[in-house]
Amino acid sequence: MENNTKTIYILLTEHKDYIAQFYRIITGSKYTHAAIGIEGERFFSFGIRKGFQVERPWLFSQIRKDSETCALYKLDISEESYNEIKKRIDKFWENKNEYRFSFIGLLLCMLKIPHRFKKQYFCSRFVAELLSESGALKLKKSPSLYHPNDFMKEAQLFLCFQGNLTGLDTAV
Repeated sequence: MENNTKTIYILLTEHKDYIAQFYRIITGSKYTHAAIGIEGERFFSFGIRKGFQVERPWLFSQIRKDSETCALYKLDISEESYNEIKKRIDKFWENKNEYRFSFIGLLLCMLKIPHRFKKQYFCSRFVAELLSESGALKLKKSPSLYHPNDFMKEAQLFLCFQGNLTGLDTAV
């Protein structure tokens, strides 16, 4: 890796809650959640309960780590794109109470209807928008139409781990 590149991570997980099960049935997707990692131990995403959130999979309960599968992808990007992603995440963090999880956005995504709601996100739209707007990754479709499984189809992403969350400890 050259000095002027940085590595980011995309973590796809298979949640087991009722909403994830419904999503899996409707979309046929294996993975139901996406998060972006910029510093190795912390991932950022949108969740139903908390909206914008910091995730530390290493701190999840052992039961959850043993039962949920995941796929970890890495992407080497320019320092400029990395700094833009970091800047945008910092802005989300500073204003986290203004952002909400978008159930309507998720439904429109499942119906393949492009949309853009201000300050309302679902996990994969958040990750896709960060990648696209920072110039880190040219997307094949609108960020609002991205499902977690769509990241597996991006040729620039390198799969570096697949298994249950317990094994993630040694992957990053």
